[in-house]
Amino acid sequence: MDGLELLCGRLLPLWQRHIDAGRVQMEEALTALSTTFSSLSAQMSQALQASGGEAAESVSAVLVRCRGDLKAVITDLRASLQARQSLMDDIGQLSSLAGELQTMADEVGEIAARTNLLALNASIEAARAGEVGRGFA
Repeated sequence: MDGLELLCGRLLPLWQRHIDAGRVQMEEALTALSTTFSSLSAQMSQALQASGGEAAESVSAVLVRCRGDLKAVITDLRASLQARQSLMDDIGQLSSLAGELQTMADEVGEIAARTNLLALNASIEAARAGEVGRGFA
């Protein structure tokens, strides 16, 4: 179990760093995307106002639909970030459980060592007792 605990101890911080880096990159990309869409929307609105007419209304409808689609993407990305955080929490709990399992395995190893020592002691005493102690060996 030492190997499992060592592996978890090395992997979990690495996973945490990768997930944090991914989260930061996703947040930065989301902010940049949102800023770009806002800028495009403002430019389109200015162009539509300058041109006037019926084309402005259809382009405006497209922009409204795109804005709704962008909000849906943002919502999905936030849900993804929450799912990743939940996964990291679960990994942290598994790490804790691995530590507890290691402790239990160590305790079982100690009991086994004591039992072997008792069995060895009983064999020695049986040998000393000779024929009478043969059953204890």
